[in-house]
Amino acid sequence: AVIGAGVGGTALACWLREVYGADLDLVVFSDGRVGGRCRAIDFEGARYEAGAAIVSELNWHFISFMRRFGLSERCIKDHAFVPMGLFDGCRFTLRSPDPAGMCVPSLAKFWEAVHFVARYGVR
Repeated sequence: AVIGAGVGGTALACWLREVYGADLDLVVFSDGRVGGRCRAIDFEGARYEAGAAIVSELNWHFISFMRRFGLSERCIKDHAFVPMGLFDGCRFTLRSPDPAGMCVPSLAKFWEAVHFVARYGVR
C-alpha cells in the first residue's frame, strides 16, 4: 500500500508497478485528490498555480517523472518578477504587489518582502 497520492505517492506507485508488474497487489490511499499540492485554481477570472509550482533541478526523481510523461519544463529568467500570494480557499489573504503598477520592479520585490516579514516575522 502507498499512503498519499501527491507527487511522491504517485511516483512511488508508478515505479512499484514498473518494477513488480501486474503481480503486485497495489493500493494507493489518499485523503484528497490525486496530485496533492500540484494544482491550479481559478479565481476572479484568472488561473493561478496553487502549490508545487517550482521544481528544483536537484530533484532528479521529479524531473525524470516529468520527462517520462512528456511534461515540459518552463524556466523563468533570473530577473523576472514572479508574483506570490497566500490563498485560504476563498480569498487571497496576502498578495504581492503588481509590478506593472510600480516604476521599478525591484521596488515591487522589496514591498513583497516587507509584507511577508510583517505578517510572518523573521526567524
